[in-house]
Amino acid sequence: MVLVGTGLAVGVGPARAATLSYPAPFSYFPVCSTADQEFCIEKFEFTATGGAKQDLTQFSHLGNPQTAGSNPYAEVSMAPGQAYTGPSGTPGQGNLFPSLSINYQYIPGVSWSTPTRPKTLDGIPDGSYRTVLRMGDYDPSYLFLTGKYEAYTVTKGSDGYFTVDLTVKPTPVATVVGMGSPPDMSAINACEVGNWVTNCESNSAFRRYALASFSMSSDSAQRDLMRGTWISTSASTFSLGRVDLAAGIFDVTAKGPHYVPTDFGIPGLTTENGRELNPAFFEMFVTLPAVAKMLSQLAGREVSLDLAKQAIADPSKIFEGTIDEAVAGRVTEKTQQLTMTPGDSGLRVNFNLTHFSAPNPTLKVRSSSALQTLTVLLSSSSGGGTSTGGGSKVGGGTTGAATGPVATIAKKGSKATIRVTMAKAGTIKIYRKLKGKTTLVKTVKAKAGANSTTVTFSKGAVFTVRSSTGKIIATLK
Repeated sequence: MVLVGTGLAVGVGPARAATLSYPAPFSYFPVCSTADQEFCIEKFEFTATGGAKQDLTQFSHLGNPQTAGSNPYAEVSMAPGQAYTGPSGTPGQGNLFPSLSINYQYIPGVSWSTPTRPKTLDGIPDGSYRTVLRMGDYDPSYLFLTGKYEAYTVTKGSDGYFTVDLTVKPTPVATVVGMGSPPDMSAINACEVGNWVTNCESNSAFRRYALASFSMSSDSAQRDLMRGTWISTSASTFSLGRVDLAAGIFDVTAKGPHYVPTDFGIPGLTTENGRELNPAFFEMFVTLPAVAKMLSQLAGREVSLDLAKQAIADPSKIFEGTIDEAVAGRVTEKTQQLTMTPGDSGLRVNFNLTHFSAPNPTLKVRSSSALQTLTVLLSSSSGGGTSTGGGSKVGGGTTGAATGPVATIAKKGSKATIRVTMAKAGTIKIYRKLKGKTTLVKTVKAKAGANSTTVTFSKGAVFTVRSSTGKIIATLK
């Protein structure tokens, strides 16, 4: 398998042990001038298409954009508004700390504020842009990239501070924005009313554009799971709507204008009603720890990183995708054909979009087939805990052979929740043995996947879960 992305890079970076001085909102990162400086730009490189690599680090800050001359440059800044004061600070909406962005810029030949400014600008030169940032204790959970992904690593140093190494390429981007001051929101409102299809045309576009934005979760466990997650798209606006690892769902809101401006000038676009459609793409990378967590929830037992990697070797058995597509202004959910590429550190997913019509892509775990894959892997793995005694210790009980259903128990006061994960639907019976007497306490018609039921618990009680044929699935106490 090829490496298609990375969460936490193997090994650790150098120990810098800097005393952190947090950047103010909307302040720009300087170029790193000492070995222990944080919240600064360590490197900015540009390789023009067909050209040689250039080290443009000296131009990669806002000091004075004109000093960049005919070269592209990068602005790195914290979001305006709430300040970032470290992982113990107060998060904002969505339990996220303020975002941190890299805005790739190019000044020569562009008139930004004249009344005759065209709807479509050329944007930045074509090529690869590499930026290395020292992030201090800002631990990026998600990378949102408007542009084409090339490479991304997050390295944690022995001092606990993080370094990001990101390489991107620009892409054609057509957006809908509020124009003027104060901004005129009529174009955005019209797109919302028509679900970004009916009469939704871009009013600001670039033939080559790139913008990277990082977000940090306030939950340290979530950061460990999601570190290295990225989304790459040409959407006008996008965000993670729902990340539910227990349910196995990544739900993203992604919107873009249906039509591009008449001066867009990108060859080969599809036309509709005499107008050219906005070329769309949406890719995402799901880290291996996040995959393992989702599969652990499904299996009702811990799934190691190694087993998760084996499971996604054939990712179509684990994941499926949908989009909410708008046709004539009406949005319906439909299955979307995915291209999925497994790697050593996670799964790269291409939703194969062809144009924007409020697609809102969602990646979901295929519960039944994923469970069947896990059942085979767990039964053949020494880490799965099979034994000649017919069971393995999991969740306070002894499970039956891992080739069949898996059961666990969680007790709280006078109640116990028994969870049974089934490869296929069937009937199960739960017996309780207490003070030498065995009683049938519940019969459950179980579905394929995870099933939970609550029973009365008393100290010393032992529960036996049996299949419809009487075979013991698990003995739990």
